[in-house]
Amino acid sequence: MNEDIIGYVTGALDAQEHQRIEDLMRSDADLQSQADVIRRSLLPLESYRHCEPPSDLHNQTLAYVFDQIDAHKVGTAIPLAQPAFTSEELVTSSRRSWRPMDIFVTGIVAASLLMLLSPALFNSRFAAELRECQNNLQNLYAGFSQYSITHEGNFPAVTNNSAFATSGAYAPILLEQGYVTDEGNFFCPAAVESIAWRQPGIPTQQTVAEARPEDLTALQQRMGGTYGYSVGYQAGGRIRAIRNQQRPNFALIADRPSGQSINRYSMNHGGLGQNILFENGHVAFVRGTQSIGLGDRYYVSDRGIVEPGVHRDDSVIMESGIPIANGSQ
Repeated sequence: MNEDIIGYVTGALDAQEHQRIEDLMRSDADLQSQADVIRRSLLPLESYRHCEPPSDLHNQTLAYVFDQIDAHKVGTAIPLAQPAFTSEELVTSSRRSWRPMDIFVTGIVAASLLMLLSPALFNSRFAAELRECQNNLQNLYAGFSQYSITHEGNFPAVTNNSAFATSGAYAPILLEQGYVTDEGNFFCPAAVESIAWRQPGIPTQQTVAEARPEDLTALQQRMGGTYGYSVGYQAGGRIRAIRNQQRPNFALIADRPSGQSINRYSMNHGGLGQNILFENGHVAFVRGTQSIGLGDRYYVSDRGIVEPGVHRDDSVIMESGIPIANGSQ
């Protein structure tokens, strides 16, 4: 493996290297396959990392510490001139030099504290990012909903202009027309690209239209931020706009998907699942990429490929940067 796919999947690369590998993956099926294998292999570890610690973990940890101290006490046949120090005196005394036993006890206490705090910190950060992401989606929904009210019930349509034939085109439209006022709403706090992409921000429609060919791809990829959008459906030889029908199971916006396979999903939240905003305005964090009961897959069409929906109820969340054409990518 010549490319650092593990670093790419885990979000350990800098923004430039992450983008380089992502560009390579678009045309290299082997790299896509390697990334999918690594993601599947890491899923059990990610789930464990964010699990809730047992309620009595602190008691178990303290019991373990004192058991270890007792097990490593060293006896002596020569009576000590002074009484033995208690555990409290060993820890708190500032006038004694450090003995091997002191170092041993301190190491156990430090390790135990790390065991206690790490799961809580991970869970706290994960939950905070999840809530912020859901707030972003609710704010975006307010903009989409208001747009539909002033446009005869329709959400924004994907233009035939090649520079804007991508789901990311929604972001400049909503920002420039004032339906969304906070640009930060387009960036999931858990997405590895958010830090690098927030600084240049969402490009304007004019910037995209006037971009040089060599700059256009990079602009399109970050044009919609770190979310993906349902771009409409194919009918009559063109892409039709989505009509706001308040459907509870129709995915409208979601965490940005990854890869091109039928099993693609978002890595915004460590691959554990994705926040999805549905057409009736509710947001749900879902572990899979397929609706329960209906069988609709959120990130591919009913034909199993990345394309606009093949009928009006076929919602397909597509990330910015994938060219949209009727009937194909």
